[in-house]
Amino acid sequence: MKKVVESPILRILLCAVVAAGCAGKRSHVVSGGHDADWPIEAPQGAEYSAFLRGVTESIEGNVEGALQAFEEAARLNPTSPLVHVRLGYEYLRKGDVVRAEEATRKAVGVDADYAEAHLLLGKIYSAQRDWAKAEEEYRKVISLGEPGARPASLALAGIFVEAKTPERSVELLEELVRSDPDDLEAYYYLGRAYSELNKLDEALRTYERAAEIHPGFTQAIMAIALIHEYQGDTERAIAAYLRVLGVEPDNLNVRNHLGRIYLDKKNYTAALKEFDAVARVNPDDVAARLRVALIHLQQENLFLAGRALRDLVRDAPDLARARYYLAVVLEKQGDTPGAEREFRRIAADTDVYVDARLGIAFLRETTGDLRAAEKVLRGALREKPSNVQLIAALASILVKEQRAIEAEGMVRAALVKAPKDETLWFTLGEVFDKMGNLAELDRCMKQVLELNPDNANALNYLGYTYAEKGIKLDEAEQLIRRALSIKPNDGYITDSLGWVLFQKGMFAQAVEKLEEAAKLAPNDPTIAEHLADALRKLGHQTRAREAYEKAFELFKKDEEARKRVRDKLNAVAPSIPKSP
Repeated sequence: MKKVVESPILRILLCAVVAAGCAGKRSHVVSGGHDADWPIEAPQGAEYSAFLRGVTESIEGNVEGALQAFEEAARLNPTSPLVHVRLGYEYLRKGDVVRAEEATRKAVGVDADYAEAHLLLGKIYSAQRDWAKAEEEYRKVISLGEPGARPASLALAGIFVEAKTPERSVELLEELVRSDPDDLEAYYYLGRAYSELNKLDEALRTYERAAEIHPGFTQAIMAIALIHEYQGDTERAIAAYLRVLGVEPDNLNVRNHLGRIYLDKKNYTAALKEFDAVARVNPDDVAARLRVALIHLQQENLFLAGRALRDLVRDAPDLARARYYLAVVLEKQGDTPGAEREFRRIAADTDVYVDARLGIAFLRETTGDLRAAEKVLRGALREKPSNVQLIAALASILVKEQRAIEAEGMVRAALVKAPKDETLWFTLGEVFDKMGNLAELDRCMKQVLELNPDNANALNYLGYTYAEKGIKLDEAEQLIRRALSIKPNDGYITDSLGWVLFQKGMFAQAVEKLEEAAKLAPNDPTIAEHLADALRKLGHQTRAREAYEKAFELFKKDEEARKRVRDKLNAVAPSIPKSP
């Protein structure tokens, strides 16, 4: 099978495996009377032995061993350009471009027209991003003719792309495909050049031509898939990725791409299959293993999610994100002490520290221990004093502790340091809402919208506040519809639109929107209560009763809300027992 070789220099490795050098090479007579590439008339000599030892070490990946052997071969036969080129290649593999150039220049000193040396010099200069010198070397090879002209042309096209002049690359490669319509590599590199020029249709055409020439050429098919994915054509991207897997079933890069596409499409079963395959083949891929666990969590399969996360925490104890989600699973399973224990194990220098501390505060708040929640948040703020999430959460706790003035002062102090932080302005608006200061709430939310006109949460908050108060209903509807255009599948914003329609007396339209909201957020008690109110207005008593009963059950710990719903329910179903 013909494979694309990204660098023509890799051809040298193949050439060196045979003792006589590259097939089709030119022979030269030098001072020692030997062939310039190898003294084949003395195959048992020390030079030959050192050279073969270098080839073996190189193939096995032992760069230092290869260097040692080729250095010895060069000392024993300084007139062989092949030995100097192989030495330069190994220095380049090591990353020592100075010695790589020095060794390769010796090959040119022996034979100024030695194509392999000029190819390697082009590679060396490309590694140093010295495009002018690299171009000079590749053009020298082209001038020498075949067999080096074609790989040099491909390499030259590559540096044009790297040097941000892909139009020159296109010109060169189009000439190659005109001279050979079946040149697989030229079509592949032409596709890359077109991609750099953002001519994606042309790139697809040339990649498809490469895949047509060789249906198993996965590099081209992979490029096709990536373009389709970039263009948002996920169905064609999936089809192309599956073509690659048909040739390379263990291609983990492709499976990761497929998994991410399926996740975006919310096809969790298909995504799980891909990431699970990656994790089985490569257990060290902790990102794939974490995705497997999170898909189980998304599907509410807490047992499998917990097991996967425990294994991950065991194998990668420093992976804070895995520990964070393990705590989330434990909290969902009702193991509050276990959840808090895992949250507390997350260090302050990790990217989920703030989320973990917010998690602990939430656990304490749900048990009614607001002082403990406050203590956790203040401790976290000592580590992250400018974190607006922590400031917002603490302000919320202070308001619930009837300390709204203190919350206001804290947020205002933060705004002095960050006057354009929309989260802080939003939080200050929430504080004023709890204080019943509608004018200041209005001012804060409008400040958020001045900073970010597309802040859907601020649009919704302000619009819903107007709807609740029964004021500015036309403006409220406009604000909420703007929010919904930004977040079209948000159940809470959809509920706000339904509620403003209810307040405007448009009960049939309100029911339509509130039913939609109930599907998007089926476990929200306020949405259930709103739907029941609208149904009751339309005279649908049976359906209203069912919605009130659902709201009553969902308001589990809010006795004030349960009393309100119970009173409404008693109006349509007096049999509901009073709560103790």
